[in-house]
Amino acid sequence: DNYGKYEQYFSSMYYTSEGKVPGAKALLRFEFSLPKNPKKMRELEALLELVFHQIDVVGAHKLSPEAFKKAQERRSKIQEEEFKETLQARQEAAQRKREAKFEKE
Repeated sequence: DNYGKYEQYFSSMYYTSEGKVPGAKALLRFEFSLPKNPKKMRELEALLELVFHQIDVVGAHKLSPEAFKKAQERRSKIQEEEFKETLQARQEAAQRKREAKFEKE
């Protein structure tokens, strides 16, 4: 099926093997823009079939131990970078606060 004609309704698909929902091993999320005219809802039928197909594909897929390790390393690296960014922002804010306090005195 040609899904290009449904592009206007498809917003995003997100998959993670990090279960951020309690009790879930993975998360698969689709976002759609619904048609304004309720009579056009039938056009989404092919996209809903795609959702169920992707659920089956993702459910049948298992990462190899090497791929899982690589994904974990990437996640750790991203978390470290985010922490460094927030740490730097907090340090800059604290420095500005100290400077403002010093200027008042």
